[in-house]
Amino acid sequence: MTVEDLRKEIPRREELLEEYEKLCRDIEADAVAMLEGETSNRWR
Repeated sequence: MTVEDLRKEIPRREELLEEYEKLCRDIEADAVAMLEGETSNRWR
């Protein structure tokens, strides 16, 4: 399921859309941190 699929649902499941968007932002932030040689508390 993609974010576009979630946005098209009627009724929309707002909590799933918010969770998906947060997950994407976290993954993006982790990727940027890795490229810049930083670390994150989420990494093990």
